[in-house]
Amino acid sequence: MEALHHLQVPAGRFPTSKRDYELVTPMMTDLLDVVSLEVERMATGVAIYGPSRIGKSRAIQYVLSEIKNKYPGVTCVNAVMVDRKTRSDSRFFKGLATDMHMDIPVSGDGDDIRTAMIRHLLVRCAETHDPRVLIVLDEAQRIKPFEYSYVIDLTNHLEKYGISPIVILVGQPELLERRDELISLRRRDAIGRFLENPLALFGATCEDDLKAILCQLDDPTKMQFPHGSSTCITAAYIPQLYSRGFRLGNTAPIMWKAIETAASQLQIFSPVIGMRNLTQAIEMALTSLGASGEPEQAKSATWWKAILQDSGYLKHLVVISASSVPGG
Repeated sequence: MEALHHLQVPAGRFPTSKRDYELVTPMMTDLLDVVSLEVERMATGVAIYGPSRIGKSRAIQYVLSEIKNKYPGVTCVNAVMVDRKTRSDSRFFKGLATDMHMDIPVSGDGDDIRTAMIRHLLVRCAETHDPRVLIVLDEAQRIKPFEYSYVIDLTNHLEKYGISPIVILVGQPELLERRDELISLRRRDAIGRFLENPLALFGATCEDDLKAILCQLDDPTKMQFPHGSSTCITAAYIPQLYSRGFRLGNTAPIMWKAIETAASQLQIFSPVIGMRNLTQAIEMALTSLGASGEPEQAKSATWWKAILQDSGYLKHLVVISASSVPGG
């Protein structure tokens, strides 16, 4: 530990913000449980939604990584959906194949590209001797009602050849509006396959969630910085304070109190902090503590309010509050 007192952590290189590491949140473990169950049951799929900036995209990457470790035979592909204004199956399948990094021809009509995608997936399943294909579609609120027919066509053809596709839709809360639209159009085929019971995901929603996340940075068995150093991230950034007993996890009550106070002033009584804001707040807190060497400030709600302000979280709360007002 003594040698680390002189460790110079490069500015702008906070591990989690650079994605050298991943904070595993309760939201991530919940999502992993849901997807694992779908894979084990070889179900047709499920829809998951949550507000912006809570870390859905990070959660997807974590889940895909864990699924590959847990079920090494399962073929996993994912794509970020784009907002297409015109009806075109060729554009839809071309975009899907390209984003999924499939090494296939993307010329010709929609049937040609879809057929090439199916062949590609059949080969991958044959190589792993596992018939399951996990298809994750991020920003799924952008999928138009007519485009669900394309997704269904793809899954139907895969099933015809003995493949079990599992489609996970992940999107903003507008995904529920798409579901309502499909209901009005009597698209029971799409609802029954993918949107029967959409699941809500959130970031840290309580003090216990926050503490579980913060404690990971204090634990060298969870996160080490640098890799292989047996030193946790908190110790790497504030080694002297850490050696004197400071633990970031112990600040969870006062930090959550600051979040609740700021939210209540905006008439938000069930606050949530997403991973982007939380990662930025943690980085700023450790940087500030390292510069001052004064751990007592982390016991101040005023200090945490300033940290939350600088992280952009309070501004985010204002936007949420305004959007909840009719006409806002």
